[in-house]
Amino acid sequence: MAKAIATAYNDLKHADRGRRPGGLELGLLTPLAVMVMRLQILDLLRVPDPVRSAFTSTGLYRVTERFTSNAVRISSKGELLPAS
Repeated sequence: MAKAIATAYNDLKHADRGRRPGGLELGLLTPLAVMVMRLQILDLLRVPDPVRSAFTSTGLYRVTERFTSNAVRISSKGELLPAS
């Protein structure tokens, strides 16, 4: 996940690379990055697990559902691939 998010971010940041992430890629990775950030904040604040799960369950479902409904997965190399 980190590799996929970082690659998309850097491709946007460095226009001279020539590669631009497509709409589907950004539509999948942006909510994923937001969810990772929110989970990190909860971890840094040492929010108890019951509170954390109540806060994140719906958001996490929405993020994973985007990948499922588009039949996409992230490979170990950080590439978006068709789900198998």
